[in-house]
Amino acid sequence: MILDEIVAKRKEFYKEKEKEISLDNLLVQIGSIKKEHKLYELCKEKNFILFTECKKASPSKGIISNDYPYLEIAKAYEKAGTDVISCLTEPNYFLGSDEHFKEIRKNVNCLMLRKDFIFSSYQIFESKVMGADVILLICAILTEEELKAYLCLTENLGMCALVEAHDEDEINKAIRCGAKVIGVNNRNLKDFSVDFTNALNLRKKYPNIYMISESGVKTPKDINILKKAGLNGALVGEALMKAPNPYLELLEYRKASSIPKIKFCGMRRKEDIDAVNILKPDFVGFVFAEKSKRKLTIAQAARLKKNLSEDIVAIGVFLNQPINMIVEACEKGIIDIVQLHGNEDDNYIKELKSRVDNEVISVYRKSKYAEYVMYDSKNPGQGIKATYYNRAKKTPVFLAGGIDINNIDEIKLLNPYAIDMSTSIETDGFKDFNKMEEIIKKVRNYE
Repeated sequence: MILDEIVAKRKEFYKEKEKEISLDNLLVQIGSIKKEHKLYELCKEKNFILFTECKKASPSKGIISNDYPYLEIAKAYEKAGTDVISCLTEPNYFLGSDEHFKEIRKNVNCLMLRKDFIFSSYQIFESKVMGADVILLICAILTEEELKAYLCLTENLGMCALVEAHDEDEINKAIRCGAKVIGVNNRNLKDFSVDFTNALNLRKKYPNIYMISESGVKTPKDINILKKAGLNGALVGEALMKAPNPYLELLEYRKASSIPKIKFCGMRRKEDIDAVNILKPDFVGFVFAEKSKRKLTIAQAARLKKNLSEDIVAIGVFLNQPINMIVEACEKGIIDIVQLHGNEDDNYIKELKSRVDNEVISVYRKSKYAEYVMYDSKNPGQGIKATYYNRAKKTPVFLAGGIDINNIDEIKLLNPYAIDMSTSIETDGFKDFNKMEEIIKKVRNYE
């Protein structure tokens, strides 16, 4: 098998390398490097992650890029908004290089995955010194004992592991060993055949783990299929490497991958509920803020919630209101999530959370007691991007304010967790079925 050949050559190489650069030397260099587990946080924060690859060749395809301007390609990936750059460092079959990785690392700020055939702790320490945020651990070449030990070491060093599996047995092995992010390789490493449906089928059997699809992605439409199937991300390699303009090509993949959850806010009438029950946004908003023209009483909201489809989450919007009122709405099952749109501080949210189990959205500011943060903007296109790019990390983000059918593509490229609309889906002050349907189709990439 070619996999065995590759690993055997890497083992021969490292016998000599460890004589030249000792483990003690690596440990000294690691001493001052910060520990950050960024990939896990990114999986929580975003709906879908794009891994883009710098790869000159492969055993199955031969030379992919003759001139291979890897640094230019990596910079184009970052400019287009990639989440992770994967760089091959295996030299014999993929024509990769540690030096390529190091040079890219010096010139980009996004996360980097060192893609190699790792079989020893030495390589993991080496990856940390090289500046890797993520390493690849392949189930097919590691025993359970090795995989478990290497996962622990990787985490202790402040890196994350993308654990590669190809079938159910390997996924079960990865889970037993404590893998947090699993990459499903659609290419069989034994014979290098590719089956794009492999990840789709395995996702159905393992719906509750962070799962990334590897290999076989050829078009943005493939990304859309993976996203709709519930995958958490995908690696795009040869399709981008062969593109005349990797920057423009990646933008198309990003548009396909960004399908934020949808919140339609300001439900007031039974007709509104009937409409959303057909259209199926992820969230609807009941507004309780005193000065809002869409204000509801607890009793009015209760009647609407009674008719709301069970698979749509109801969010209650409050503005500097008594905690007892929110508790009542939660305890009566009227709202599932609390949105705090005023000056509610950490102490307020802490007290609220001590009384109810509901999740909280904190608007404008991140709170250590809230599960989500919302950034709002009163004027279309004003402040949304600036605020969002300076957002607090690790917390899923709702974007609101001025989002409509005309700027939705631009907003999607920001890849928020969810978008929130109200005025833009109304006609004469009332929810408009056609406008809501148009947004649903546009956001979810329906034909």
